[in-house]
Amino acid sequence: MQTKKQKGILCVILILGAGLFFLIKWQGPAFIKSIDDQGKTELLSAITGCQREKSLDDYVITAEERLLGPLAMVASGFAFLAFTFLFLKDKPARYFGLSVFGYLLLTRTEILTLPPYGDAVTGPFVEAIWLFRNSFDYIGLSKEPAALLGGPKIYFLTIFPGYQALLMKLIGPGKDFLIVNHLLVFAFGATVVTFFKKTLRKLFNEEIALLASILFLAIPLFQNQVEAINMEMPALLFGMICIYFLADKNIRMAALFAVLAFMVKSYAIFFCFTVFVMSMMLVLIEDERRKKVQAAIWGVAPLVFTLGVSLLSTRLETYGMVDQGERTLVGLCQGCWWMVKFFVITYLYLASLGIFVIILIREKLKQKSERLSSFIGRYFAPITFFVAVTAWFFVFTFSYNILYRYVLVLLPFALFCGFFVVQYFIRPKKALPWVLVGFIGFSFMCSYGLMCKPYD
Repeated sequence: MQTKKQKGILCVILILGAGLFFLIKWQGPAFIKSIDDQGKTELLSAITGCQREKSLDDYVITAEERLLGPLAMVASGFAFLAFTFLFLKDKPARYFGLSVFGYLLLTRTEILTLPPYGDAVTGPFVEAIWLFRNSFDYIGLSKEPAALLGGPKIYFLTIFPGYQALLMKLIGPGKDFLIVNHLLVFAFGATVVTFFKKTLRKLFNEEIALLASILFLAIPLFQNQVEAINMEMPALLFGMICIYFLADKNIRMAALFAVLAFMVKSYAIFFCFTVFVMSMMLVLIEDERRKKVQAAIWGVAPLVFTLGVSLLSTRLETYGMVDQGERTLVGLCQGCWWMVKFFVITYLYLASLGIFVIILIREKLKQKSERLSSFIGRYFAPITFFVAVTAWFFVFTFSYNILYRYVLVLLPFALFCGFFVVQYFIRPKKALPWVLVGFIGFSFMCSYGLMCKPYD
């Protein structure tokens, strides 16, 4: 229960944070222009870090990247944090999800008409436009050349191009299409954060679950991808729901959403692997024969389905790589490990995994009389997260290609793994919320690439 003083402090943070965010958003460029008009180049250099004189547009862009943008995101982040603790604590999850959606909309209105960019244009949207123009003729599409051979066929056996073509059919391929698309991505992102919070709530109290979910919201990669019309956010949406059900030992629903994640993008097959591994674990620890059989059937089903789809995709030469003598899959540790080993998240996960194993051994030694099945059942949810992250790395040791945005589907699970082992050692436990608040502020501060090396 919050005291009057605590509520007062939260109200002040909410008002000041929201006010500062909108002030920077609406008046930031004008502020830089006024300094430039006054000829205060030294002050501009201090704000932007530019050592030589630049044009006004360059000053505005650089000031946004180095000062105004990060400051605005920190302000908005703490305003949202105060709002959640004032109005959403112990409220149903749907209110939290709607609030996250509202936060994303208020802080990103300028990107609602931003079109797809990069390989999204040359990938799924080429296929979506073909389907839209040819009345969803999937049989005709199957006979078209693959993408690398100059045709539109690239994600033929996935649902994302068809979903985009359906939106074009319903809305039309204009500005309204972009606005609705971005709003749907915001909704996907808000749902992901909400299910992450719901999963955390199985293990931690409301305060910690709220803070950890806002930390996930604050991570720059999530903020970047929630602004993009691409396949990663829908894949994560189904994957997060899969892990939510899996942590609750609901194998049937977990299997369904694992398959849906795979049908958005094939690398999400790691969710199917996770369902399989955890279902086999349930087979070992469940006492009832009926539950064992159900776990085994629903654990194997996603793998059988994805194997069939993969074989069909190879037969249809979806990507055109067969004709070029290439394959999307290579030998174990001959794939993207050379790239993955440069990711900081790789070493954080390996450290977390090692510590987690030590924690399990330590806790089992404390409870020597506890049955192994009961012990595993007690840690089933954390084990699920660690297995999911391990499965992601396993998939990409076989894959020939990886882009950094592919890490998005790993992000909430890797964050949980790191958080779980860190919170285990923090004493006193009252310090844990403040540690999370510090990381939230730092993550929002990094929104404009603080920890990234600039491109040449």
